[in-house]
Amino acid sequence: MRRRSVDHLVPNEQRTLQAARHLQQQGTIEIHGYLLARQLKGRAIDAPVMAYSTVYRCLDRLEERGLIETLERPGLASGGPPRRMFRLTDRGIEVAD
Repeated sequence: MRRRSVDHLVPNEQRTLQAARHLQQQGTIEIHGYLLARQLKGRAIDAPVMAYSTVYRCLDRLEERGLIETLERPGLASGGPPRRMFRLTDRGIEVAD
């Protein structure tokens, strides 16, 4: 699907961006995808619950548009894979508001 601009997001991308902004406003600067999915599930009163895979696809598309950035943090278990954390960019905050 072609988009006209960075600001034109599909509904799932918009919901994901707004949920990330809500978490940031509550003091969570670096967001893990699982936490974001739980936030979306808790706010799914008038929209269907998103699958985890959908949340991560939205995060990837938002990163491509420069609205979020990915940070790698050490894994929880020693020798485990790094965790992907996400943080809103200044542009992402502007679009979310």
